Amino acid sequence: IRLSMAAGLGTSGARLLIPLQAAGIGAPTEHLEPILRVARMAGLIPERLIFGLEGYQQLKGSELAAIIDVHRKMGPLTAFVGLGPGHSGLALCGRYLPELVKLESELVSAIASSWSRRLVLEDLAPRIRSLGLKVIATGVDSEPVLQRLRGFGIHLVQGDEIASPAIRALPNPSLRRAA
Repeated sequence: IRLSMAAGLGTSGARLLIPLQAAGIGAPTEHLEPILRVARMAGLIPERLIFGLEGYQQLKGSELAAIIDVHRKMGPLTAFVGLGPGHSGLALCGRYLPELVKLESELVSAIASSWSRRLVLEDLAPRIRSLGLKVIATGVDSEPVLQRLRGFGIHLVQGDEIASPAIRALPNPSLRRAA
């Protein structure tokens, strides 16, 4: 969070997506409070944070509902990560309604050259939007993929075509031990 703020997150309109393994969240409030404390100390309001839940399909319904409820009450958004060609997780999206859904890069990166993947995405995108959820497409690796996504109404994207990962783009973290 601090490094993102140092890189300019605070002066942009961007949000910070923090990936979380859903199974590693015991008590949602206790898990979230230290992260929100660091965000506030860095000058980032909780509403600018997105927690990307990986492995959400393996949680019990009550656990998933508790996580999303705590996030809504405390401010950050929730994204279900890993929706793919088999529509795995779509039923959970409809039941628990996270604010965002992050598509698998394997589905997205092939849509410019794969007729079957285009059909899957053409079917999937409107279903997700009909639930009132926003879609994040990862794996955008070329202009044709980006154009296809825009044609499907998907405008939140990540990938090499947008911004390639840059080594040492953020300042090196300095760890301090508590006295």
